[in-house]
Amino acid sequence: MRIPSDVLDSPLIKATDTRLDGKDHGGRVSLVLACSGSSDPSDSNDPDDAGSRSERTAPLFLLVAEPNSVQQIVAVNTLQKAGFVVDLAVNGVEVLEAVQRKRYDLIFMDCNLPQMSGFTATLHIRRLETGGTLPGRSGSGGRRLPIIAMTANTMPDYRAECLRVGMDDHVGKPFQRGDLVRKVGQFCRHTRRGG
Repeated sequence: MRIPSDVLDSPLIKATDTRLDGKDHGGRVSLVLACSGSSDPSDSNDPDDAGSRSERTAPLFLLVAEPNSVQQIVAVNTLQKAGFVVDLAVNGVEVLEAVQRKRYDLIFMDCNLPQMSGFTATLHIRRLETGGTLPGRSGSGGRRLPIIAMTANTMPDYRAECLRVGMDDHVGKPFQRGDLVRKVGQFCRHTRRGG
């Protein structure tokens, strides 16, 4: 199956930095996702630069930290339908346990989690990263784990507090279904490979 040139040149493909090689791979195109850990365009994300990151041939692993059952359903279903593997934590203690047990590519973190706030959990995660004790992230040489705040408070001062404690961005609640997928796309680059 040859991918038509109008698909290769579509605004969606260009807007998401998706690369399709247009070759016949037995009718299959597999999605390779690589998380940059940074929204800084100066970071190297070149798939040919093997020193900048390791390629992933599996879907991204996301952690959603959300205490509200309705928001849990919307977030988890939205992200799973987009092809991501999603785990759920309902408080800050569960978040810390999860990140020490499994390597995640991105976390959506409610700021007002019970038992331990999202702010405090983020501070602990950043300390674990610095100490090199998070799975798949070795000290200062490992990629930073993107943490996206989920909050109903979208005032600039609150956003600044999210960034101050080590979160990378925020999404307002209630969020639209596409908001979460767009945030993943902002922090994780998608490339297509045949296979």
